[in-house]
Amino acid sequence: MKVSVIIPFYGVEAYIARCARSLLEQTWQDIEFIFVNDGTQDRSMEILTEVLAQYPDRAVKIIEQPNAGLPQARLSGLWQASGEYVLHVDSDDWLEPDMVEKMARAAQADDADMVYCYAIKEMGNGKRRLIRDGRYADCPSFARDILQFRAHGYLWNKLIRRSLFRKDFFYPTIGMHEDMVLLAQVLGLGRRCVRVPEVLYHYRRDNAGTISQQQKNVRDVDSARSFLQLYAFWKDRADIPFRPYLPWLFLRCGWIASRYAPALLDEFPFLREKLLLLSGGDVCHPKWLWRLHKVRSWLRSLPFHSKRILCCIFNYNENDKAIAWSERLSPCFDTVILDSGSQPPCDHPTALHLNNIFYSGLMNEAYRLASEGCYPWVVIVTSDVGISDKGARALCRRMEKLSYAENVGLYQPGNSLWGTSHSKSRARLFGGIRKSNFQEGWFHLVRTDLLGRICPIDLSINRLGWGLDMALCYFANIEDKLILVDSDITVRHPGGTGYNRDEADRQMQAWFTTIPGFRDPFHMPKANGPIRYPQL
Repeated sequence: MKVSVIIPFYGVEAYIARCARSLLEQTWQDIEFIFVNDGTQDRSMEILTEVLAQYPDRAVKIIEQPNAGLPQARLSGLWQASGEYVLHVDSDDWLEPDMVEKMARAAQADDADMVYCYAIKEMGNGKRRLIRDGRYADCPSFARDILQFRAHGYLWNKLIRRSLFRKDFFYPTIGMHEDMVLLAQVLGLGRRCVRVPEVLYHYRRDNAGTISQQQKNVRDVDSARSFLQLYAFWKDRADIPFRPYLPWLFLRCGWIASRYAPALLDEFPFLREKLLLLSGGDVCHPKWLWRLHKVRSWLRSLPFHSKRILCCIFNYNENDKAIAWSERLSPCFDTVILDSGSQPPCDHPTALHLNNIFYSGLMNEAYRLASEGCYPWVVIVTSDVGISDKGARALCRRMEKLSYAENVGLYQPGNSLWGTSHSKSRARLFGGIRKSNFQEGWFHLVRTDLLGRICPIDLSINRLGWGLDMALCYFANIEDKLILVDSDITVRHPGGTGYNRDEADRQMQAWFTTIPGFRDPFHMPKANGPIRYPQL
């Protein structure tokens, strides 16, 4: 079994000889050594050449490149590797003579995707510290604990199957916790891992030039930026290998942002939204529950960020009203007119022209836009509804504040049909806001994750869109994301849809049976517990 050992080097003239000898004297013979000269300016290359001349029988490749940093140097070596397994080594460290042999035999015996061993951290002045991890049977479990800093995320004590390093991965450019960023992806795809419980690697910590000697706050910010770049790279893909560990990743980055680097919120707009959607169920450790509370309090103390809410105006042949709605709401929210085949098409800069896709298709499009733009909230407005200017201003203010509430899933003004309140709104009064079990909505604020319970909607089953608001209300109740209905703000709907009611009802009934987790829609569970929302 062939092993490729990759050794980037830069500015290590005092250490490269010992590192190279410990490699070239390995007892395992089928090894290719790939040394990557990352544009070093000292005598490292000269010293390495002298050492290599003493081992003419060893297979050695040398890659020369301008200085690009450790992550890119490792990558240069990786793409030149031909072994079945890969071992990354830091050029100021050294190995026990039988390290590769013991790890290679363990990989062969168990057909492992990764083998890891113990190491010694050489602190200088004779001080040493043992680095060891518990026994893990599978790679994803190891990745989980690495990302939560409950296991060591170093590359240099791990022999990894080369096929796991895919070219469509995110390869970091920031040299802080780049090992963890890479392992989160590699181990997320791996299966079996094996531990060799012996000290086989010596990690030098007394080298003043290493990146780990930087100030802690600088290192933490670089680490957070690297993790956020990782998520930004993967977020539009369905096959994220580290998806189960995202809540912790966001919380750690948010904690660092709140302490050292608020600018991370501007650099990565999705971070604020992801943090505000986290709950205690996502983060179980007491220390991190406390940090979650602190981070959320910090976020709410910052000025309102309009990109929390995407406003989608559904329009069909009501162009003037749709434009009026857009001009009324765009100062507060990011606004788009979803024009469903109007004749003539709606002529406005915010209009997105679509085929006549009816209400279900428009809801799918709203969900797509909100998900791709990382908006945690969506406002749905049908262009034919009416409201006073005073009522619209009050709605905007309330929606801004409610978008920070933890247990609100749907919010609606008191909708009226021909001036009559909807007969299915049943609620107790709470200071001008009432909690409802069902509300038919032509104007509502909905959490994007709640909308994701019913979207995308299969248009071959329910094209006309009856029952969408009933399904949203159902999930809001069973998830304890309460429906709030304003009693003192009214949106009026002219009534009449132009649909064939029998066909719409048939489509709705057929669609209900296809929604995962949707049960008994005509007997809504009552929302229980005290209502909690920002003071309006």
